[in-house]
Amino acid sequence: ERAELELKYAKGLKQWSRKWEDAANKGPEYGSFEQLMKSMTNEANETADVHLDVRQKLSGAVLDTIKHWKNSNYQKTFVKWKQTVAANEGFEKVQRPWAKRFVKVEKAKKAYHMAARTLEQLKGQ
Repeated sequence: ERAELELKYAKGLKQWSRKWEDAANKGPEYGSFEQLMKSMTNEANETADVHLDVRQKLSGAVLDTIKHWKNSNYQKTFVKWKQTVAANEGFEKVQRPWAKRFVKVEKAKKAYHMAARTLEQLKGQ
């Protein structure tokens, strides 16, 4: 995910650099302003190269290390990771009594509001 962000940022910098480099070359700028524009575009290109290097390093050894660790510490079932399924089942088991109470409270709130609305309507008549 981080590697994708680095790539997008580097591409954006390269596009920005090309846009303003073309504008500086075609425009009426001269002297120190022209040098400023060229140095800004060069800096953007160099920064983009740094971000591309970071992306390359993230995509290489780090990604392989993470995949190896994940495969050695987690067991995969047919579709999902076994630990994730176990955690979700445990959470649902613990939440069951609270979910039942929550449903009862919501029904009671609905009944209360309906009764209050009916009372207000009867008072208005």
